[in-house]
Amino acid sequence: MKTFRLLFILIMGIYSFPISAVPVSGLYQTTVSVADESISSRTTALKKAMQQVLVKLSGNINIINQSGANEIINRAQDYVQQFRYQQTQESLEILVTFDENALNQAMRTYALTLWGRERPAVIVWLVNESDSGRQMVSLEDSPEILSSLEKAAMTRGVPLLFPLFDLQDREQLSVSDVWAGFKEPVLNASRRYQADAVLIGKMSPFGATGADTQWTLFLDDQTQNWSAQGDLPELVLTESMNRLADSLANQYAKITNSGGELLQVTVSNIYNLKDYASTLLYLESLQAVTEVMVKQVNQGEVVFELISHGGRLAINQAIRLGNVLQLAGDESSGLYRLQ
Repeated sequence: MKTFRLLFILIMGIYSFPISAVPVSGLYQTTVSVADESISSRTTALKKAMQQVLVKLSGNINIINQSGANEIINRAQDYVQQFRYQQTQESLEILVTFDENALNQAMRTYALTLWGRERPAVIVWLVNESDSGRQMVSLEDSPEILSSLEKAAMTRGVPLLFPLFDLQDREQLSVSDVWAGFKEPVLNASRRYQADAVLIGKMSPFGATGADTQWTLFLDDQTQNWSAQGDLPELVLTESMNRLADSLANQYAKITNSGGELLQVTVSNIYNLKDYASTLLYLESLQAVTEVMVKQVNQGEVVFELISHGGRLAINQAIRLGNVLQLAGDESSGLYRLQ
């Protein structure tokens, strides 16, 4: 039922809501290579698949070293919803989908960090320096670089956006602006993409075949910088995306608990049945929320009671990302308005 309601919200969102954050799909699914279709190979593959999924769900690459996570990994077969084998040119693979509700409950039982499905969309402006000069990385000119970035980011459950760098972008932003890390022109050019975070990078040669990268992330009012270099560009880009995922997860991923917390939320600007249904379905779609109850209906507003496993902070962060409701008071007020 919750999946159906989430789908309904996405359909309504096409004409009702301006959405910037991205509801990430495939968080409970992954593909792992297997030697054969034997039970022993499948058992090993399921544990590896669970490790990959826990990293995506938590945003923490080190979660597999936690005792609670090890309990879940060792019982990976208990959480399998479905699996199937598929043959590629390179190897035999098993595509595994784990049960969302069962796995979420297990993570709450072991008080593991669980990052919501709605995650900040990050737009990436990357300039690559080569013998022919500096140019913006694009799908047309550098598909292998974008592919490496996207693959590494999705391993951590981070959605990336890439600019068109069309005439409109070029009028607002130059390659030199990105290379120099000028904040204002980059942020101005990023507004059309409605991203929640902006990442700018510059990539230059390192040794004979390697890469040297430097990155700046603009997230809310924060600015973070890091660098990565090495002899294999694909590994350098993977490490760069791991650093990005760590920054986002530190901001948004929260430790869950099995009990849940009862919170009251009052939403204004609700004047008809469509507004009411949209708000109810949106609140039910939040991964930090396991139950929504209507407490009171007044003229122009509705009071809801939520059971949340992340507390008020997790609710506020999810709502801020979703761009459906807007905070109408301070962080602890529980007052929101429908946008």
